[in-house]
Amino acid sequence: MTVALTSRWFPWLLIGLALLAGWLPGSMLQEAIPEAFRKEGRDQVLHAVGFMILTIGFRPWGKSRMDVGSWLPGVVFLLLVFATLHEGVQALIPGRTHSWADFRADLIGIAVGSALVLLWDRPRNS
Repeated sequence: MTVALTSRWFPWLLIGLALLAGWLPGSMLQEAIPEAFRKEGRDQVLHAVGFMILTIGFRPWGKSRMDVGSWLPGVVFLLLVFATLHEGVQALIPGRTHSWADFRADLIGIAVGSALVLLWDRPRNS
């Protein structure tokens, strides 16, 4: 499998995994997540890290690299919409609730992921 093909499908695989995790009923989630991560505030860390990984996952790799300004704004918009829907839908899932703290953590993850991508892809002066 080429790098271009892998980088094209990889972010959508990550989105699919995030959808799966976000739509699991609360009872299943309690069994799937280790107790260490279920303590107060640690859920937000998982949200931030997850959305950071989602943001970085959309970065083109290998020869298919594009200018960061041509793709990052669209990715940020897509992930903002996804974070909004992700939190909103949780109110409809048994054993889950929506949380403004989780949404803020999603936004922090998008911001950190964007900053890392901008650092990695900044023009190098020789």
